[in-house]
Amino acid sequence: MFICCKTKIKKTKQPINNDSEVRSFNKGNEEQYKQEKKDKNSFEEQISKQSNQTEECNQEMYNLVNQIQVFREKGQIKESIDIEKEYVNSLLSEDLPITYFIEYRWALHYTGFLERKKKIIPKEINNNKILTVEHKIKDTIHITIQNDPQLIPNIQPEKHYSLVNERAWKFIQTLYGGGPTITIDLDNVKLQIHQNEIKETQVVQQKCQLEANQLEQINDEPNNGLLLPLESQKDLINDSTTHVTVTTILPLKFSTDPLINIKFSSQNIDDFDQTTSRNLNDKNQTVQTNIIKIYSNIPIELPIVGFYNPKYDCYMNATLQCLLSFSKFNQKILKIKKQQDRLFTTAYQNLIKLIQNAIPGSSITVDLLKNICQKKFKDTQQQDSHEFLLFFLSQIKEELTEKKNQEKKEFNTAIKAWEFYQGKNPDVITELFAGQVANKNYCLKCKKTCEVFDPVLDLNLPLQNYAVIQEIKLKECLYSYFREEQILNEWVCNLCQQQNKYLIRKILITQKPQFLIIHLKRFAQFPRNQKIQNEISYPEVLNIQEFCDENITKAEYRLKSLISHQGQLNNGHYKAYAQRQNEWYEFDDDIVTKDKGNRHLTDKGAYIIFYEAI
Repeated sequence: MFICCKTKIKKTKQPINNDSEVRSFNKGNEEQYKQEKKDKNSFEEQISKQSNQTEECNQEMYNLVNQIQVFREKGQIKESIDIEKEYVNSLLSEDLPITYFIEYRWALHYTGFLERKKKIIPKEINNNKILTVEHKIKDTIHITIQNDPQLIPNIQPEKHYSLVNERAWKFIQTLYGGGPTITIDLDNVKLQIHQNEIKETQVVQQKCQLEANQLEQINDEPNNGLLLPLESQKDLINDSTTHVTVTTILPLKFSTDPLINIKFSSQNIDDFDQTTSRNLNDKNQTVQTNIIKIYSNIPIELPIVGFYNPKYDCYMNATLQCLLSFSKFNQKILKIKKQQDRLFTTAYQNLIKLIQNAIPGSSITVDLLKNICQKKFKDTQQQDSHEFLLFFLSQIKEELTEKKNQEKKEFNTAIKAWEFYQGKNPDVITELFAGQVANKNYCLKCKKTCEVFDPVLDLNLPLQNYAVIQEIKLKECLYSYFREEQILNEWVCNLCQQQNKYLIRKILITQKPQFLIIHLKRFAQFPRNQKIQNEISYPEVLNIQEFCDENITKAEYRLKSLISHQGQLNNGHYKAYAQRQNEWYEFDDDIVTKDKGNRHLTDKGAYIIFYEAI
């Protein structure tokens, strides 16, 4: 019960004093009272104005929710998405604390839906997934302490949650429902982001600014995720430990979280400004920062993304996923200066940048690469991934090499032959993928061996086409390829110039590549066009020492990625397995899953196998 007291309080009559000092003091009190009253009125007006603005904003939100629901009921999904995306972008751009949790998988699906990558309208939000069992019954959760027991243990951004501001949360929850509402007190809690630990750390005094600006359109490729305007820049802060904390609680990577796109203003820690000040916003305000430690993990792994396949693009998708697993290759490609005549190199650079800015777990298109390959690889037909792989690498190689007539020369030693080839081909493809083999031809007349040295990008291993499907070991294919053989063909010895009815040939590796590509020749043309269905087993660690020249002392490789072909010759499908971030993934076009069952070692449809030198 409220009691209203109408009794007036009696005021004590103040004595009159003619002292000038007292008169002056009383006059000052009166002026102070007037000022306080003025300030109070101004404050009340401000509160009233803010209240009216909030009410207007809420009414706008409810009207928009109703409008979207009407569009959906009429089946006008495209129109509803356009309105919703524009409004959510405007909410995210507001300078408000980012303190409301959204379960990560839901946020990921929602972002894909607004980008029209997902056709199904998201269901209600289920934030219970990031709460411990005893707290799932609550409607509202407020996180006020570090390692709050209300949240699941070891909770991480980009894996369990995304954060948005209050207005964005209210709109999304009003439209989709669900919950519970989870907020965080950023004054008392810092959620920390741990980088991948490596042996070296770099200490920088930094101007290390996260740019939340709109991502550039790369050759008209659509960006994934919602875009934040420049005004919403957030900065790194120092928490005096060996990890980085960010005020937005977003993952500190060359990737993006659902509902927000972020990226470094520099692609390399070494490029950061060595300064003690950093921009807080576009008003050029600065603040002193302490020295912080940032774990450097170079070369940087790319986010895990899928590639869309409208019809026959699986051959290209699988090949690119395998190449993208080689971080060293990606780093070197990005450092190459762009030029107009470097069409394929630039396209691959842009693909890497597009993936860097993509949401982990999302899917993108590879239209730019597909368009420049149209003349050779029609998108109306099924294509061969091995043919595309060699074509793509060769195109980059040609773009980076001076176009001169490379005369054929003969050399006495493998080292001289390789040095000559490297000098003529100082490109990243030669550096990483190329090797050299020696064809040793034995002359029956002069009893001497003639050597011919050839650069190679891969090893093409023939498969025995057994009548009954059986397992073949990769080592058996290598033995067959490198064994000494008799070739029934007339041959003139380069040394004695005498003619032989046949020759005895043996192949040896004289220069091993950093990245070894093994192509298993599954498609036979004789006696008829067919696919050899025999299952291939291959090791995780491959030693090819016995197939190398004696000058090569160590020749061990570790499995990095592979392309598998399922189906028949004219009706099949390619997918890839690749190791990223120390884990194996299965890439089946736009469907990407963790390879928990070691299928990368048991898949019997292996077609192209990629190894990396240990």
